[in-house]
Amino acid sequence: MRDSSAGNIREVVVTAGYRVHLGFYRFYDPPYIYGSLGVSLSNPRLTLRVSVKEGSGIQVTTPTEESRDLIRHILTSLDINDISVTLNGYVEHHVGLGSKTRITMSLLRALDALNLINVPIDVLARRFGVGSVSAVGMYSFIKGGFVADTGKLIVREEGPNLLLSLKVPEEWHVVLCIPQDKRGLSEKEEEPILREVRPHPKQDALYTLFTRLVTAIPLRDYYTFARALTKLQVLTGEYFSKHQGGIFCCSESQEIAKILEKSGALGVGQSSWGPAVYGFVDGAAKAKHIASEVIKLSREVGIGANVMLSNVSAYGYQIVVRT
Repeated sequence: MRDSSAGNIREVVVTAGYRVHLGFYRFYDPPYIYGSLGVSLSNPRLTLRVSVKEGSGIQVTTPTEESRDLIRHILTSLDINDISVTLNGYVEHHVGLGSKTRITMSLLRALDALNLINVPIDVLARRFGVGSVSAVGMYSFIKGGFVADTGKLIVREEGPNLLLSLKVPEEWHVVLCIPQDKRGLSEKEEEPILREVRPHPKQDALYTLFTRLVTAIPLRDYYTFARALTKLQVLTGEYFSKHQGGIFCCSESQEIAKILEKSGALGVGQSSWGPAVYGFVDGAAKAKHIASEVIKLSREVGIGANVMLSNVSAYGYQIVVRT
């Protein structure tokens, strides 16, 4: 660990949008297992304020017990004291947005700016369980935009590396819908499922869709991107269907996906284990209209959902340092 007295920075504020997981383009595909893709969002987001306060021990203020325990675990594991951490903003766990990864990465980035760690944050993050199967959460924080990871080489224990990072056209928006009172699988629940990796019967189709998708982004070809994403999401959902009861995690997420498509969104899918569902829209005005339609139609069928609009953020985080 580095000595914080080496610099004059006393406080760091990290603001980070979440990510949506866009699925897997490979599963058991020797010499690789898995390979995933996702995008960084501008909304919803969290804010982590980290301050050096000598003689204060560890002070952590967060909205949830899970986030408080996570932050304390990281700080104590790194033997960091005399620090105050306050977490604000959108903090919901197990909804498909990768909250624990975003909190971990934000905290490590703040500690690095405060000169309190001397290990790259991506290396250190893996020690805390980030990026062991999918590294989309980690790389979308570091790079922003669209990211895809390599998957893991079967003969190695290390997590997947970055395959590519692309800037997404600014006019492409995401309508994000999170059914209320629903939760996806926890880390402990997903572990045995992901450990039993098996070949996908349509692996060749996955590669074709992945190629179309990543080619469409720099060409700003919204329709090719979105249609490929929808099909890739269906194949991902089919792979995990026996564990979540279908392509989607629950009937509410499935119904909202239908509503998104009916309202005009494309590239509709479920993020991670859900229940978060998203759709891509070309244009801000159209995205706002579709979000309104989703709210109205969800209420009509009796589904409560948190509906949010977002850009695909070119940056995974923003940081402000104060002396």
